Amino acid sequence: MVTSYSCIEKHADFFEKISLRFLVLDEGHLIKNTRTKKFQAIRRLRSQHRFILTGTPIQNKLLELWGIFDFLMPGYLQTEEQFRSRY
Repeated sequence: MVTSYSCIEKHADFFEKISLRFLVLDEGHLIKNTRTKKFQAIRRLRSQHRFILTGTPIQNKLLELWGIFDFLMPGYLQTEEQFRSRY
Protein backbone atom coordinates (compact mmCIF):
# COMPACT_ATOMS: atom_id res chain seq x y z
CA MET A 1 0.00 0.00 0.00
CA VAL A 2 1.29 3.45 -0.87
CA THR A 3 -0.39 6.54 0.56
CA SER A 4 0.35 10.07 1.70
CA TYR A 5 0.69 11.71 5.09
CA SER A 6 -2.41 13.80 4.48
CA CYS A 7 -4.47 10.73 3.58
CA ILE A 8 -3.38 8.97 6.77
CA GLU A 9 -4.15 12.07 8.80
CA LYS A 10 -7.58 12.42 7.20
CA HIS A 11 -8.50 8.73 7.56
CA ALA A 12 -6.59 7.85 10.75
CA ASP A 13 -9.41 5.70 12.14
CA PHE A 14 -9.34 3.49 9.04
CA PHE A 15 -5.55 3.12 8.95
CA GLU A 16 -5.35 2.42 12.67
CA LYS A 17 -7.26 -0.86 12.12
CA ILE A 18 -4.70 -2.17 9.61
CA SER A 19 -1.70 -4.11 10.86
CA LEU A 20 1.28 -3.88 8.54
CA ARG A 21 4.40 -5.98 8.44
CA PHE A 22 6.59 -3.09 7.26
CA LEU A 23 5.95 0.63 7.47
CA VAL A 24 8.28 2.94 5.55
CA LEU A 25 8.00 6.71 5.81
CA ASP A 26 9.65 8.77 3.10
CA GLU A 27 10.47 12.36 4.01
CA GLY A 28 10.32 11.21 7.63
CA HIS A 29 11.35 14.63 8.92
CA LEU A 30 7.72 15.64 8.31
CA ILE A 31 6.81 13.97 11.62
CA LYS A 32 9.42 15.84 13.66
CA ASN A 33 6.82 18.01 15.40
CA THR A 34 5.02 15.84 17.95
CA ARG A 35 2.25 18.42 18.44
CA THR A 36 0.85 18.07 14.90
CA LYS A 37 -2.16 16.02 13.86
CA LYS A 38 0.09 14.38 11.28
CA PHE A 39 2.44 13.03 13.97
CA GLN A 40 -0.47 11.81 16.10
CA ALA A 41 -2.06 9.99 13.14
CA ILE A 42 1.21 8.37 12.05
CA ARG A 43 1.96 7.29 15.61
CA ARG A 44 -1.31 5.33 15.71
CA LEU A 45 -0.27 3.08 12.81
CA ARG A 46 0.50 -0.52 13.73
CA SER A 47 3.40 -2.40 12.17
CA GLN A 48 5.97 -5.04 13.02
CA HIS A 49 8.86 -3.07 11.54
CA ARG A 50 9.30 0.67 10.97
CA PHE A 51 11.71 2.60 8.79
CA ILE A 52 12.18 6.29 8.08
CA LEU A 53 13.92 7.82 5.08
CA THR A 54 15.04 11.43 5.38
CA GLY A 55 17.93 13.58 4.34
CA THR A 56 17.29 16.10 7.11
CA PRO A 57 16.51 14.43 10.45
CA ILE A 58 17.33 17.68 12.27
CA GLN A 59 16.54 21.03 10.68
CA ASN A 60 16.40 23.50 13.55
CA LYS A 61 16.81 21.90 16.97
CA LEU A 62 17.74 18.58 18.54
CA LEU A 63 14.22 18.03 19.90
CA GLU A 64 13.05 17.30 16.35
CA LEU A 65 15.00 14.06 16.53
CA TRP A 66 12.90 12.88 19.48
CA GLY A 67 9.70 12.66 17.41
CA ILE A 68 11.41 10.56 14.77
CA PHE A 69 12.89 8.20 17.34
CA ASP A 70 9.61 7.97 19.24
CA PHE A 71 7.96 6.73 16.07
CA LEU A 72 10.74 4.23 15.33
CA MET A 73 11.47 3.01 18.86
CA PRO A 74 8.90 4.30 21.38
CA GLY A 75 10.48 4.96 24.76
CA TYR A 76 14.10 4.60 23.57
CA LEU A 77 14.85 8.27 24.24
CA GLN A 78 12.51 8.34 27.26
CA THR A 79 9.73 10.92 27.30
CA GLU A 80 9.83 14.15 25.35
CA GLU A 81 10.14 16.13 28.58
CA GLN A 82 13.05 13.99 29.83
CA PHE A 83 14.80 14.32 26.46
CA ARG A 84 14.27 18.10 26.49
CA SER A 85 15.70 18.55 29.98
CA ARG A 86 18.69 16.30 29.32
CA TYR A 87 19.71 17.69 25.94
